[in-house]
Amino acid sequence: MSKNELFGASIQQYKTDIGFRTLVEGVNENLYVIPKYQRKYRWNREQVVSLVKSLIAGLPIPPIYTCRNDLNQLEILDGQQR
Repeated sequence: MSKNELFGASIQQYKTDIGFRTLVEGVNENLYVIPKYQRKYRWNREQVVSLVKSLIAGLPIPPIYTCRNDLNQLEILDGQQR
């Protein structure tokens, strides 16, 4: 992306708290997607289970950053893409 494209972009920040069920439904409905430019998925099963337990228990987790794409989906961004 060139500087001209970046300066023409509209960047908005929203903080949203959503429940675990809503998150799972969004994944099932392809609302949340991992874009092709994302680095390779590296979590093991134990890490995923631990995250799910934290979400169900209502424990705080670090923010999850997303970017809306042309299909109105939320692309999940990791640290490399921010």
